[in-house]
Amino acid sequence: MKIAITQPQPDSISKPELEKLVSNLSSLGYDGIEFKVCNPKNIDIEILQGLLKRYDLEIAAWATGASYIVEGLSLTDSELSVRRKAIQRLQDIVILSSKINHAPVVFGRMQGDLLKVDYTIARKQIVEGLREVGNVAKDAGVSIAFEPIDRYEMEFHNTVEEVIGLINEINIPNIRLMLDTFHMNIEEPSIEEAFRLGAGYLVHVHFADSNRDCPGTGHIDFGEILSILEEICYNGYVSMECHPRKPRLNLAEEAIRYLRNIKKSW
Repeated sequence: MKIAITQPQPDSISKPELEKLVSNLSSLGYDGIEFKVCNPKNIDIEILQGLLKRYDLEIAAWATGASYIVEGLSLTDSELSVRRKAIQRLQDIVILSSKINHAPVVFGRMQGDLLKVDYTIARKQIVEGLREVGNVAKDAGVSIAFEPIDRYEMEFHNTVEEVIGLINEINIPNIRLMLDTFHMNIEEPSIEEAFRLGAGYLVHVHFADSNRDCPGTGHIDFGEILSILEEICYNGYVSMECHPRKPRLNLAEEAIRYLRNIKKSW
């Protein structure tokens, strides 16, 4: 397993600030960064690649939720033109990923607001949209990491079992699973058993405690989760996705220190 932390889109901060961020995360011992991305065409790939190489870091994943939160792009919008833009946006992020290190592209919030539409129609739109995206991803060698999100943020597809059902219906090898401990703590009867259920599909993991803060600040047993990840032979990234209630560097330092106390090899 490798360890990463989520950060804002690279073009949202200046080049000196971006270099300072990458340098600091490298010095703390992180292996990678998961960037939130809205419009991938605004990212200077050469600058980003140069910084990653200089400080020996990787892209762990690309988070796509901002495209829905900021721009309202989803696969279930009532307007066909918006749905087409959402598909194109996901495909553009896939192409961005393929130009760097083929990191997974996370899909969750871009399902949209499913309460505003008929669920049968919405599910069909999600399946059809992800098939389009998945075929591009397959050709590009990039995985789409489908994330179950808790019921307070997303009305459907909240559990590992539900999302695996969708993945099987889509039936494209590059559509895989991402699991987030914060959402799992709300939805899953057993976080450990949910990881076991998703083991054959899993390509990315988010760590946040029950209060959405750093691991170790709530009641989730991360020692047990790390044991399960080793049991299922998970070798991808574990990315800290915590609300920034404190300066980001302090949060990053706190998270990695806590995890090292559990897993000494980090």
